[in-house]
Amino acid sequence: MAELWFYHLEEGRAEDLLPDLLRRALERGVTASLHTASADQVQRLSAHLWGHEDVAFLPHGCDGDAAAARQPLWVTATPDAPNAAAYRFYVDGVMPDLAAAAEAERLLVLFAAADDAATSAARSLWQAAKAQGHQVSYWQRDAASGRWLNRASG
Repeated sequence: MAELWFYHLEEGRAEDLLPDLLRRALERGVTASLHTASADQVQRLSAHLWGHEDVAFLPHGCDGDAAAARQPLWVTATPDAPNAAAYRFYVDGVMPDLAAAAEAERLLVLFAAADDAATSAARSLWQAAKAQGHQVSYWQRDAASGRWLNRASG
């Protein structure tokens, strides 16, 4: 049964946080997927991951690319993770179906505080996941240190 981690973005954008989170997942040797809302978002995020730093990039494939099963990171607008991703990231208001929790180690939901619909959906998902016995945790950035702190678990 997967853990669900909820990242509450009170400032900034998911794009700013994603490269670090995805890099950490890949450094752990796990495969990852990044689920977004549309094909346009897939292309935008893919371009961001290829060029977010002058000296580094995050190797990945996305919807329409070949050899999906061999990709360490897959960017998609579908619920599928053809690379058998252990860590599945959800952005742009996309929420996982809890059935995905049976196939992954960790589901990470990044939601913007300014997006009322995404915040409400995250709360509902938290409650449903907890009721089904999943481990859940809520992460919030500490204003003083800038570090992400686990503010609630269940």
